[in-house]
Amino acid sequence: MKKMMLGCLSALGAVLTLAGAAPATPKIEIAPSRESGMARCGETGKFKITVRDKKGEPLTSGRVICAFSDERFRPLAESTHDLAGGNPFEAGLVMENPGFLRCTARIDGSSAFAVIAFEPEKIVSGQPAPADFKDFWMQEKTAALKLPLDVKLEPLARISTPEYTGYAISFANVGGGRMYGYLSVPTGTGPFPAGITLPGAGPGFSAPSGDYPFESTIVLTLNIHPYPVEPETAKERYEELNREEFYYFHGLPEIRNYVFYKAFMGICRGIRYLTERSDWDRRNLQVWGSSQGGALTIAAAALNPETVTAAAVNVPGMCELVPGFRGPRDNWEKIMARPEGPALLPYFDMCHFAPLIRCPMIWSVALRDESCYPHSVYAAYNRVTAPKFLWVTPWMGHAFDPAYTDFRRQWLVQQLR
Repeated sequence: MKKMMLGCLSALGAVLTLAGAAPATPKIEIAPSRESGMARCGETGKFKITVRDKKGEPLTSGRVICAFSDERFRPLAESTHDLAGGNPFEAGLVMENPGFLRCTARIDGSSAFAVIAFEPEKIVSGQPAPADFKDFWMQEKTAALKLPLDVKLEPLARISTPEYTGYAISFANVGGGRMYGYLSVPTGTGPFPAGITLPGAGPGFSAPSGDYPFESTIVLTLNIHPYPVEPETAKERYEELNREEFYYFHGLPEIRNYVFYKAFMGICRGIRYLTERSDWDRRNLQVWGSSQGGALTIAAAALNPETVTAAAVNVPGMCELVPGFRGPRDNWEKIMARPEGPALLPYFDMCHFAPLIRCPMIWSVALRDESCYPHSVYAAYNRVTAPKFLWVTPWMGHAFDPAYTDFRRQWLVQQLR
């Protein structure tokens, strides 16, 4: 098994309750019995469950239903525990194959869940890459880089200090549009390392990202929406962008008009811009992103192996876009259900970009993540052949583990050459 690091384990026993529950509703604490959240195939994965009253005391009566399901939320088994027989108590189930066991405990209108991973380092992607996957993207990148950049920079006092100057930046992109974002350049002549931060799903960044030290690094913070993301108008413009359809669907059915095709090509062009700057040190270009930004980071590292020197992702999205994996309400399932979906989405699956990465990487996965499922993250991570490291947070959903954030910042500094 690859090395794993476990973050903030003291939070494993955090109380999980339904929002808006009445004060008398029991409070359920549930966590894997092993702090690692890991189990071997063929053994029983056990959960420790405690049910408390409104005063925080363990209940001595009542019946707790424990429902078990796999990573696709398919029911596996159900058991009932009488609290008169013990509280806290353990409940568990055996899994024979690599994957994830989810236990949801319910009592009197309250519920909470936890997840155990069974040998996740053995998970493989459930969908082959298109035969021309690498050739397609490298040809598209080559064509995209031939377009004039037409860079426009506007100094912004609100994001500048004596140590660095902040700019609003835009440059021409494929399809006649532009990429927008922010640039921070240290005071002095350099040369400086460069870092890129890519956005999670949502309105985007309205200032340079503070994930790199502004005083010593050229920081490019890119957005993928077809307009400048400014603090005063970000919310309204984002609502307008999604008024008719969420932006994940924009540009379909044509692959070269699709929003993420343009994003991938725009990021490659942003990397070209940085590498052509005279104050870049020509040794260090790092990329970082979370969730959607994690997917964009994986694609950036895969498509620019000759340039990107280190990359970090947090709970990355767009991994394992396999039909039927997520359910009918998921955006990727909705796209897959369209006529163009089965042929188009494999070109945007991070499982297929992962083997192309050559730079050192760190990833994080959250076992309780219901947006970027841990099974999908492992399916992509396991295909990376470059030096890599995985940070596992058993207690967390789709969020940031503060300990991983600290670790990531230190790791990126250590990767500077």
